Amino acid sequence: MTMTDDAPAGRTDSVLQDGTTVRDLVDLDRREVSMRVLSDPELYRLELQNIFARAWVGLAHVNEIPNAGDFVLRHIGEDAVIVTRTSRGDVSVLLNVCAHRGFEVCWADEGNAGSFKCPYHGWAYDGSGNLLGAPLEKEMYGEWDKSRYGLRRARVEVRAGIVFATFDTSGLTLDDWLGDAGWYIDHASHPDRIPLGPPMRFYVRGNWKTFMDQGAGDNYHPLSLHRGLQEIGMIADLPGAPGSRSTIRSQNHAIVSNPEGNTTFAFPPGFPLKTNYDEDADDFLTFEGRLFASSVLPQTVLWGPYVYPLPDGTQTTGGALWQIEPKGPDTFVMYLQNLIDRDAPDSIKDAVRREAAAQQVFVADDYEANLSLQRSARGAVGRQQPMRYFAQGDRTKPSDWPGPGIFFSPPQKDDAQWLFWLRWLDLMTDGAR
Repeated sequence: MTMTDDAPAGRTDSVLQDGTTVRDLVDLDRREVSMRVLSDPELYRLELQNIFARAWVGLAHVNEIPNAGDFVLRHIGEDAVIVTRTSRGDVSVLLNVCAHRGFEVCWADEGNAGSFKCPYHGWAYDGSGNLLGAPLEKEMYGEWDKSRYGLRRARVEVRAGIVFATFDTSGLTLDDWLGDAGWYIDHASHPDRIPLGPPMRFYVRGNWKTFMDQGAGDNYHPLSLHRGLQEIGMIADLPGAPGSRSTIRSQNHAIVSNPEGNTTFAFPPGFPLKTNYDEDADDFLTFEGRLFASSVLPQTVLWGPYVYPLPDGTQTTGGALWQIEPKGPDTFVMYLQNLIDRDAPDSIKDAVRREAAAQQVFVADDYEANLSLQRSARGAVGRQQPMRYFAQGDRTKPSDWPGPGIFFSPPQKDDAQWLFWLRWLDLMTDGAR
């Protein structure tokens, strides 16, 4: 791979081994993206460098690590990181790579530890990444300066109870990365929720973008891909189904996006069991009572608030943190962490656990789509096929909608997904440096 300075606006562009540039793979006039972006190992390595190593990634909820020494092991791209609560009570995110010879210092998915000791040569670190010592250190190293050999630390910010971290050193803040999506995340999550157990984990044979592209605004696929869910009663009525009275617009979904490539779905009360709303009603497209699902490039999806009525007439809420961890150009791991208000009754917590398991029927359909796209992108001819995003919709925001962002009214088309690809292209051609 080589670099060229011929790209617009002073950006560099990567030239792949066959002479193709990254910019050649996105047709800005036709709004098309080559399927090669889903399968090319060279592109994938560039994504790890230009996107994941610079991204702010939602890694955990603060209450997954409530006590000093608590930790969970997560990933930023393919880089394993230790998310831990230090002895001072703050949150630290450390690269899980020993500063001595690169061995992984933490091998457990979660736990509690006062220090992290590398199994290879025994170098030990505290929860802030500081090197505490090494076996026979005076004999090996004399009077050495241990402050020079700590674990690499990520920058950390906690927002709405979610631990975000980045290895970027440019000064780009979490607010910069989220853009207007941060406002919706603040409405979806809060710090006083607790996890309902460890995350569920699914290995999916698909490029990470097959999932994040869909989450960036594809409100069209349920009409076909999820038709089976209507047949078993998990969805009441889908547009286009035999005897259906609903339309894409009457589903009452709102989509809000931004130039940072992040999208929030805003689902109406009753979703997903209710799919047909009165388009002439005063409360059509109202903000109140909506469930938000914010997809944050490149690997975070945050859901909430799920609302659960209580017998006394009050309610409690929950949410979910999804992480899409890339494991090569053709595989990702999906982590699903379900959250509930701390003071929710045990009966509600048990019901939400059962509901969370049933919800996997929805994403199982999506995993099949991810796999099919991946198979198509492997072939010498198939990888030349463009993915098309030419349908353009209405951007008129209701006058009483309080949130920021680029509002796409129903029926939503391809606009929000196209913003995702524009941001991908911007990052891949060095536009964020």
